[in-house]
Amino acid sequence: MKKWLLFVLLLITAGCAVGEAAGPEEINTSVDSCALCHMGINDEKAASQVIMKDGTPEKFDDIGCMLTFMKGNEVEQAFVRDYHSHQWLKLDDAYIVQENGIETPMSYGFIAFKEKADAATFTQEHNGEIFQGMKVMEVELKRMKMHH
Repeated sequence: MKKWLLFVLLLITAGCAVGEAAGPEEINTSVDSCALCHMGINDEKAASQVIMKDGTPEKFDDIGCMLTFMKGNEVEQAFVRDYHSHQWLKLDDAYIVQENGIETPMSYGFIAFKEKADAATFTQEHNGEIFQGMKVMEVELKRMKMHH
């Protein structure tokens, strides 16, 4: 009976893990390069990444590169770094600010915030537009990059 109960508990535990995307991998600036533009990822705090449906991570040197990649690929989960703490955030939970004057590795001008108030404060001081989570996918990325 104990073996049967253990087996059932293992099945339940395994079932709970199915469908949950893996979290982001750490960036190794000595090795990692952008999956879109292939430049080395030198600025960890500007990095972003996606987890593909098969669990494979794809890393990017700029949020704009990640968004461009996402427009042509199905991903399981996307991650960005909070501008202040540099902690990973799910794109769905982030507030993305785009402002052409923000210097980013590939000049898209995107930064992310965990808190809406932080994004609002930044835009009051530096201008820009705020997008909540996946709403940022509505941006015309080529237009953003062309401003630089």
